[in-house]
Amino acid sequence: MRPLFDAYRQAYSGLPREVWMLSALMFVSRCGSTVLPFLTIFLVKVKGFEPEVAVQFLAVYGVGGILGSLLGARLCEWFGPLRTLLASLVLRAPGYLIMPHFDSGAAIGLALLYVSLIAEMSRPAIAIATTDYSPGDALAKSFALNRLAANLGFSIAPAVGGLLAAAGYWDAMFWVNTVTPLLAAAAELWSFGLHEPPHIAQDRREFRGLAGPWSDRHYLWFLALQLLSGVVFFQMMSTYPLYLSEQVHMSEDQIGFLFVINTSLIVLLEMLVTDRLRGRSAINLVSLGVCLLCLGFGGTVLGGGAGAMAALAVVWTAGEMLSAPFAITYAAERAAGRNRAAYLGLNSVVFSVSAVGAPLIGGLLYAIDPQLVWWCCLAMAVALPLGYWVLARQDAKQAEAAAAGPQ
Repeated sequence: MRPLFDAYRQAYSGLPREVWMLSALMFVSRCGSTVLPFLTIFLVKVKGFEPEVAVQFLAVYGVGGILGSLLGARLCEWFGPLRTLLASLVLRAPGYLIMPHFDSGAAIGLALLYVSLIAEMSRPAIAIATTDYSPGDALAKSFALNRLAANLGFSIAPAVGGLLAAAGYWDAMFWVNTVTPLLAAAAELWSFGLHEPPHIAQDRREFRGLAGPWSDRHYLWFLALQLLSGVVFFQMMSTYPLYLSEQVHMSEDQIGFLFVINTSLIVLLEMLVTDRLRGRSAINLVSLGVCLLCLGFGGTVLGGGAGAMAALAVVWTAGEMLSAPFAITYAAERAAGRNRAAYLGLNSVVFSVSAVGAPLIGGLLYAIDPQLVWWCCLAMAVALPLGYWVLARQDAKQAEAAAAGPQ
């Protein structure tokens, strides 16, 4: 037991107070994320939409996420990530409050667009703030801690949401998603106030004139791969719960339990794994993680009951633990000496674009054949690691050329 305790203590050491406080904000906010995992089921069972139509509403969330990421990155440049995060937390609450009272597709779509635009402003804000306050050699650990807190909250939220949905308390599910961002906003004001340290504000003013990501071909190739990876990942929020409900015949609380498995494993293991892998090639770890992610979702096509789906959840969770923290670390490292807000903001935009593409592509495939979604995920388990391998080779050549210097 002593070696295990020492390993966990090492994994959580060396991070500044500000990184811990940012992670605490994410935990409070994510504790209330009861709506999104069950949105498609809510739209089908309560509002009466066809499954193929209900899935497309998640594309609306993705469109708002794209706009929110763009807006959030720009606001971070001018007002700083902490103020941007505060605005996101406060302003998203009314959208969740009114959404369940709408019946028309247009009204629900507009409410969802508003919620996603405001909520996704926080994504670049959190990434930039974490990079600002984290020591360079602990960047992956800082992002892993942030993800741990978010997923710890998310391990609570789907379980609560699943129980509320199974009992028919849909309005209560939306109320939970309304209150928790306000609690997180209050915690941010208590922890950080309204002003960031002068040296960080000065750095941000200098970053505005530095090179952006559009001239970095390696980074753009990385983002293209991340876009495709995200389309696979976001099936978790669109066709995946729908398939489990309609084809595997799992109940809402059983589906919620799969999300609990996912987030609980992340909470227990991700910081330890990230610390043990520190110093390894970030892009190679992303490649391995994406392969496992695609295999875990693709394996759904093999069938089985709730037990088989739980085992597959362990596989795609392992992929997420490897790919997610080291992907954002790779993005932050590429941004060194460049416009950090632009780099991390574009990374957030790609994340949101994949959220749009996932329900659109997944919904179309699902309409043809529900199993076709998972066959395509299996194909991505081969194609995407190959793309990351090519990128790793190009990065290595670039590093060798830089080390050699001008001849």
